Amino acid sequence: MKTKFSFLDGNLHEEIIKILTDLLQLNQKELKDIYDEIKSYDKIRSSESSPHWGKPLLPTFLSSKLKNFSDGNGLGIDLPIWFNWDDKPNRLMIIGIDPLRKHNDNRLILGSPFGLATKGGRETQRNKYWNFVEPLLVDNSVYIMDVYKLFVKDSDLKKEIRNQKVFFYEILKRELDVVKPNKIITLGKAAASSINNLFKKTHDLNSSIEVINLPHLSPVVLQGLTVTARMYQSLGQLKGDEEMIMLGKSIENKNESLFD
Repeated sequence: MKTKFSFLDGNLHEEIIKILTDLLQLNQKELKDIYDEIKSYDKIRSSESSPHWGKPLLPTFLSSKLKNFSDGNGLGIDLPIWFNWDDKPNRLMIIGIDPLRKHNDNRLILGSPFGLATKGGRETQRNKYWNFVEPLLVDNSVYIMDVYKLFVKDSDLKKEIRNQKVFFYEILKRELDVVKPNKIITLGKAAASSINNLFKKTHDLNSSIEVINLPHLSPVVLQGLTVTARMYQSLGQLKGDEEMIMLGKSIENKNESLFD
């Protein structure tokens, strides 16, 4: 499926950049330049071998509220991205968990949620998240972000990040106020918990926004669907239960067209 869409268009960046200054010691002009860099990246490089945009910074660029993590390894922040802004009236917010990084040094690497900021990142066969997101662009403006804005590899600092929930939830609330979504999709338990906790504190949100909670769309989860389907079929065969066999076959068939 190939869907036409606009990327990082509209004036949304003006409000989102104000929020990002709480995460990074960069001014609004510098952050705007970074978003411009993301948009132009595909014109320079979008190959399968280097599909993702990433910008390394010194850890000292972390804001004062996150300076306790500046000595950690594998630091990462994913900048929120959006598609079809102002093009579609229905606004959909997708919330992931955190910006996983694999590097083993002290750099702070900026990226995008699920690597979806570039053509190469979206079209790589390894990226199942785009298979999920792309059909949603037919009828929706889509905003994608992480609930935990910072990732760090060190196990002790990971626990400390989870202790910063109040700070991250405050940022999430500001994003909600700016984006004004009609619908929210959470990916994973942490994202679902964040919205649930916010709605408990802010009752006016709960009355107007539909929330759909999904597990992570990781290869492990998707492979698990196939395993579950085949377990139903095998156990149904063992028990002589035709209904169980058919249920397993139905799950397996649906799994193949899950994102159509």
